[in-house]
Amino acid sequence: MSPLTAEAPAGFDLRCTSLSDAIPKVLRLVASHGQVAMVRDEPNLEVLCVDLHIADPTDRLPIVRGRRTITAFCLVEFLWYCAQRTDVASLEPYAPRIASFYGGDRFVTGSDYGRQMFARAVGHSQWDRVRECLRRDPGSKRAYIGIFATADMTTLLPENHDVPCTIGFQVLVRGGRLHWITTMRANDAYRGFVSDTFTFTLFQELLADTLGLPVGWYMHRVGSLHSFPEDEVSIQTILASTAVPTRQRMPAISAASFWGHLEIFWTAHDACREAGDWRGLRSGDFADDPWWLWAVRQIRAHLSSPAET
Repeated sequence: MSPLTAEAPAGFDLRCTSLSDAIPKVLRLVASHGQVAMVRDEPNLEVLCVDLHIADPTDRLPIVRGRRTITAFCLVEFLWYCAQRTDVASLEPYAPRIASFYGGDRFVTGSDYGRQMFARAVGHSQWDRVRECLRRDPGSKRAYIGIFATADMTTLLPENHDVPCTIGFQVLVRGGRLHWITTMRANDAYRGFVSDTFTFTLFQELLADTLGLPVGWYMHRVGSLHSFPEDEVSIQTILASTAVPTRQRMPAISAASFWGHLEIFWTAHDACREAGDWRGLRSGDFADDPWWLWAVRQIRAHLSSPAET
């Protein structure tokens, strides 16, 4: 078939109430409609052009039947982004094999989304500009945070282990609510989709609270949604499970106190990790903020009995 007569993919539209509702739907979509694509000489099971909508992005705990909880990893990764960190070592207590996803590198050079979002260039970060844009003009269509940059194209060859999967985020205020649209060139359905959506909806909630707005819907647009052969058994376990997960909700995040507590958290976390003793990471140090108190308790619970993600 010539390029002029090739049919475009029909695409898929998934409607979900929460992240825990979305996870099995995404996995089932790839398992049932995926086509084998050879990517760098490795087979992927892939569906193209997927739009996923989550009606309540604040209902984001990744608790699904057939899979152990990965809440602590998702929380620490979100905090890692917010602190503009690039070191893999900070994530390894929660995901011991994570360096293998970056070709064994000890520092992340492309998927460190916090640097692209929060680093200040010419006095202002992309986050700052989007915040001020929506304060001055709530109806704006220009509030956009770019992640994948033209410079990333120059590193595709020779092989680069860390090209960003995320293209960017558009933020819209409509109907008095803050809506968030994520666009991704590619997303791993089993691992990346879960932690990415967890983090991106927290970015959405944090910005909404900064602007004094309620959270609206979340949309996740993916060019290539795929899974890998090594995850097939785990995926089928999730899809076959009939267990009903216990539903929980996170406390609401407070922009007013979030950033001050972030520095306190990482100072304690670094000291404890280097000492090999997590007792210095105390939930009581965050007792004045319900979100932080809950988050540190989740992280400490994992550190008491770690499991690989």
